[in-house]
Amino acid sequence: MRRVPIDCRGTLGVVGNAEDELIKVGKAGRNRWKGIRPRPVRGHEPVDHPLGGGEGKTSGGRHPVSRGEARGRT
Repeated sequence: MRRVPIDCRGTLGVVGNAEDELIKVGKAGRNRWKGIRPRPVRGHEPVDHPLGGGEGKTSGGRHPVSRGEARGRT
């Protein structure tokens, strides 16, 4: 018989539904059936999405820059 110290802790068994993360959803509707809603873009931080952040509901995107101008300060 194997001896284990009394102060050791652990669990026995197997993780259930281990291959769940391998299933491809395939379409947005299947996630909606599970109750998972789409992630909003406008409420997120600017680093998360190009249209995220800002004050209120802005049109989003980047600041306009013409291609001919030199970038940076002159």
